[in-house]
Amino acid sequence: MVDSRPVMEQYNELLHVLGQFKLHKIGVDESYAVSSLIDKLSPSWKDFKRSLKHQDEKLSLVQFGSHLRIEENLRVQENDQIMGEVESRLAHVHLVEDNKSNPKDKRKYEDHDKSNKKSKGLVCWRCQKVGHVKRDCRVKLNKNGAGTSGSGQERCKDLVPRKGG
Repeated sequence: MVDSRPVMEQYNELLHVLGQFKLHKIGVDESYAVSSLIDKLSPSWKDFKRSLKHQDEKLSLVQFGSHLRIEENLRVQENDQIMGEVESRLAHVHLVEDNKSNPKDKRKYEDHDKSNKKSKGLVCWRCQKVGHVKRDCRVKLNKNGAGTSGSGQERCKDLVPRKGG
């Protein structure tokens, strides 16, 4: 038997072979068949083999099959528990690894186009020009808090009304 396939599947195949022997009237003693099946178990089942060999009572094929089924289910449960613990540890390790980022791997700044369609309709509060807002204005304030080119009311004379609102 091999570890890559389920043991019960392999056991059922061997039962099929024994059934074929009976069909062709080839007699095989049941205790001999059970002991040969025990010997055929893979090396990972060594402890289970040893416990079956040292039992005082003789097993039938059906009893051997039920022992195999129980042992296989227990092994699957143990593997699931172990895998769950490993996955939880790996998830925790990944969180730690995510925090250790390499500065070379950081994303570079993408300069977004400042001439968006939205900003074309905006009017600056400081210089009263269309196309930017106060925080992007290049006009510096003097000590009084007004722009260098004078008050905004003088500039209202030069403004031309916009189309579309």
